[in-house]
Amino acid sequence: MIHHFTNLICWREIFSIYVERRDKIYCDTISMQILGRLFKNKIKKTSGATTFLDILKKDATLEGFILLSDKRYPEISSERQFPLPYFEFVDIQSIVSIIFDKFPELSASQCEKKIIIGVSSPKQNLLAAEIFSKAPHIDIYCLGAALKLFERKFKNEEWQYAAVKKVGFVYFLRADTKRTVKKMLHTAYEFFRILILPSSRLLFRSFCVKISC
Repeated sequence: MIHHFTNLICWREIFSIYVERRDKIYCDTISMQILGRLFKNKIKKTSGATTFLDILKKDATLEGFILLSDKRYPEISSERQFPLPYFEFVDIQSIVSIIFDKFPELSASQCEKKIIIGVSSPKQNLLAAEIFSKAPHIDIYCLGAALKLFERKFKNEEWQYAAVKKVGFVYFLRADTKRTVKKMLHTAYEFFRILILPSSRLLFRSFCVKISC
């Protein structure tokens, strides 16, 4: 199963690759929750940040996971992570081949490891789909920026409380203002695009049906 934590920036790309028996879609942001309720009676917000916190509470060093991200985290054994710093310059099939060479246990149907991917969407979602095509027994979590919880600036009770209370974006804004403002503007554009354009409303209505409540 692939777990997609979706916002208004990447929902179109994720919907375009959606396969019902493979993908589980969650509403990652308040903006999507608000807009989604216009098309579906109830949408629960389940963010990648809160999901990652839940995972860390059960497995603080991610012993049961393989981590694929855009950087190396010293908190995690090098044997269980693979940085993807040049992901945008390499085709996905080549990346997946390298991943399976490094972690051959993923090919075994009895493998109990799960995968966390922490690069931007929709790249991480496309990567997850390619991995799943070779190892359909693996659970894959596309968590994106939630992996910043490993960074020192987020390692405090204040951040964790905010994430649990579903306002963690305030702290992303503080930590990476330029990137977060850019995402907020893109979100606003997509929000009104869905409201104004009939074709976008129709497509978004179909997408909302797939969101896990």
